[in-house]
Amino acid sequence: RSMTLSGWPHIMGGLEEMGAIDAVHSLLMLSDDGVLELFAGWPSTANASFETLRANGGFLVSSGYDGASKRVTHLEVVSEAGRWLTIASPWPGALCARNVTRGADGQSVAGHLASAARKSQRYYRFETVVKGHYTFEPCGGWQVWSSHAVSN
Repeated sequence: RSMTLSGWPHIMGGLEEMGAIDAVHSLLMLSDDGVLELFAGWPSTANASFETLRANGGFLVSSGYDGASKRVTHLEVVSEAGRWLTIASPWPGALCARNVTRGADGQSVAGHLASAARKSQRYYRFETVVKGHYTFEPCGGWQVWSSHAVSN
């Protein structure tokens, strides 16, 4: 083993280490086939949270899970590319989103509800904007917009 300038050993770990990271990433968040799904493989009684995991399509995702209540506590998404985002809702009922886009100077601009198309009972598809910051939560206190069916 060779030593680095910091004094720590230089350990060559390529694909072996990448596999472990990918496995943990997949337990926390899946973004396969254009659908974002949270904590699909996570043990239901264990707490977890993550910030800015990268999802397919140019999205940075942050979320949390409470094992005691078995509920997702929050979901935030930053769109880097302004693409469509499909979410497997982590909550029963309708899913609401608020767009809190930052202006060019970094200041917050007025938030508004994002338009959504209901893809199925559990999946929601949202059109995002470049650098859009979105907070998702179950509808309740927020206005619910009308959804229309979209073929899978």
